[in-house]
Amino acid sequence: MNNWRKGEDRGKNEGFDTNEILHKAINIFGNRGYEGTWLPDLITGLGIARQSTYDTYGTKWELFFAAVKHYMDQRIRS
Repeated sequence: MNNWRKGEDRGKNEGFDTNEILHKAINIFGNRGYEGTWLPDLITGLGIARQSTYDTYGTKWELFFAAVKHYMDQRIRS
């Protein structure tokens, strides 16, 4: 089981705001859909290095899952 699913970041995320990245990710997925979103689209839209994306979130599915979870957590709080 990956640690980030327990609420911990998978890797180092120094230099960027994970809340901002997850907000951008949910917008990208929301506009294009999961299947219509390609990894290069995410890298460009998120504005972070490819390796930082892999180190922090792993796969496209894991980034999608983290973004949806972040979105739901924000909706519950408001």
